[in-house]
Amino acid sequence: MAHMTMCAGVSAPPAARPSMFSCRRTASVAGAVTFRAPSVRSARCHHKARGSSGICAELPSLVPEDSADALGRFRKVMTVLYAAGGALHFPDLLGQGPISSACGTSSFSELSPLLQAVTAGWAFLGPVASFGLATSKSWGDAIVVAVASCEVVLGFDFADAMAPSPIPSPVVAAQVLSLASVFAIYLWKRSEEGTEERER
Repeated sequence: MAHMTMCAGVSAPPAARPSMFSCRRTASVAGAVTFRAPSVRSARCHHKARGSSGICAELPSLVPEDSADALGRFRKVMTVLYAAGGALHFPDLLGQGPISSACGTSSFSELSPLLQAVTAGWAFLGPVASFGLATSKSWGDAIVVAVASCEVVLGFDFADAMAPSPIPSPVVAAQVLSLASVFAIYLWKRSEEGTEERER
C-alpha cells in the first residue's frame, strides 16, 4: 500500500500543481503591479511639483511688494540706462560721438557751449550716477533727478539753441516718466514710514 500511495502521489493529476504555480505567478504579478503603481504616481506628482515650482520661479510678480522693492527695481533699470548714456556721449569729448556727428565736427571745442555742457554732463555724471544707483545710494537718485530735470527743460525751452542736435522728444518723455517715478516711489516710502510710526 505504501508503494501505491507513493505512486498515487507521483501520478497525481498535473493540473493541481500548475494551479499552485499559476496562483503564485498571479500573486507575484499582482504584487509587482501593486508595488510599482505608487512609484509611478509619486514620480508624476514629483514631476508636477517640480514643474510648478519652476513656473513660479520664472514668473515673478510685476507689481512691487513695497516701496523698497519698487525703488530697487527702478535703480536697476536706471543703472543700465545711465551707464549706456555715459558710454554713448563720452566719445563726443574726442569729437567722435553722436552730437559731434550731428554737428558735423570732429572737435569738442567746436561744439556750442550748451552742447559742450550736455556732453560733459553725460560723459561724467552718467557713470557716477550708474555707480550710485548700483550701490543703492540716495545721491544716485539725486543725480537722476538733476539730469532728468535739465533734459526736460532743455528739450522744451532750448531746442533751437541746441540745434542741430536737440534732445529728441522720446528722450524728453522718458525723462518726465523718470521724474514721476522717483517722486511717486519716495512719496510711497514716506507714507509707509508714517504708517509704521503710528503703529508703534
